[in-house]
Amino acid sequence: MKRALLLLPVLALLIGLLLFLLRPSQEGSGPGRSGPDSVEAAIPSASADHDHASPAAPRPVDPSLTGAIKFVITSQGQPVKDAKITAQKDGTPDYMKFTTEADGTQLLRGMPAVEFSFYVEHPDYIPETAELRVEPNKTTELRVDLKRGGRIYGTVTDQATGRPIPQARIFLLAQYEGTAHPRALPATAVTSDEKGQYQIKAIPPTMVGIRFRHNRYEPLDRLDLLFNGPTDEYRVDVALTLGQKITGRVVDEQGKPIAGAHLMASNFESAMTGYSAQDGTFDIGGLFHKSANCQASMKGYGKVIMRNLPVDGPPVEFRLPKAGSLIGKVVADAPLPEFQIVLNRYDEEFKQVVPAESKQFQKSPGNVFNLEDIAPGAYWVEIQVEGYEAVDRPQVQVIGGQITEGATITLRKKD
Repeated sequence: MKRALLLLPVLALLIGLLLFLLRPSQEGSGPGRSGPDSVEAAIPSASADHDHASPAAPRPVDPSLTGAIKFVITSQGQPVKDAKITAQKDGTPDYMKFTTEADGTQLLRGMPAVEFSFYVEHPDYIPETAELRVEPNKTTELRVDLKRGGRIYGTVTDQATGRPIPQARIFLLAQYEGTAHPRALPATAVTSDEKGQYQIKAIPPTMVGIRFRHNRYEPLDRLDLLFNGPTDEYRVDVALTLGQKITGRVVDEQGKPIAGAHLMASNFESAMTGYSAQDGTFDIGGLFHKSANCQASMKGYGKVIMRNLPVDGPPVEFRLPKAGSLIGKVVADAPLPEFQIVLNRYDEEFKQVVPAESKQFQKSPGNVFNLEDIAPGAYWVEIQVEGYEAVDRPQVQVIGGQITEGATITLRKKD
């Protein structure tokens, strides 16, 4: 019960941040952790007093409809310089980004008199969210006191040689009571330096794990790191074992190399991705020493999967066929808010029908669906949609370099 209670604060924070960050991206714009440091303004009537805050295009503004916000960002009462603040107008994709001055403040004028959500972040502190309604003809003060959080640090080395491993990727794992597998938190990722050293800061009170990944070494997890307070820290030094690798070449049907093909290899509890070089060659490492499956895909070509490739086996060749496309429609008694089309095909290796491709559609006009980059072959077209079931299960033949049309799925409501 104690662990479950400790998880509540971080769960609330993570869920809140995900909702705040993902909502704009679904609209085609909005805040994101990977954006540039400079201000990105998308609130037409908002502007900042400082040079690094991007002003909106000047236009007459009714002062009775706008107000100002003074941000005061501190930690234990001390100002926090260069705290990044994202302001988003509620219910819209409109947002802007800016940073605090040396005194931990920032003043924004000409803000629309509506509700705003704010996301405050700094590398040394736990991110915070806040909400505020801008009052017309007033300057409203918003104070946020950031908490420093816990820390994990250490060194990553090669088990065989003891040498430091640079460019290892390390990130936190959220551990939930009652679940067998922790959930990765890629947004927390850091990279080991030339001395193999790393640190992850601003960890809230909770139970976490830590994951180590490198494209040449077997993955490694360290679990059950309990943080009770902001001063807690762990030193976690690890020695990584050189992993399995898969090498080979990606070519087209004429044997010409394909550059930039995406490759994904996986076996039990390990996976790695990569791209083919200009001459079509690839080298994917960092897998456990067990047989692995690997697939290659490239726009304009059909995906190819090779299964049970041996540990550190000979180079393999992916020969990608020219892809085809499929266009069809769903017949229903009303427009569908969303549905998923699944293409199944007979697998010679498994001697059974298996899913080959799938795609989700939302508010598609006329309930039309279009799937591209499909490998040539025969497929059964199936649909997954809430409240309905398919009357038929049409079969189609996809031909490389051609568009197959006319696939129709008729639905009826479930009893």
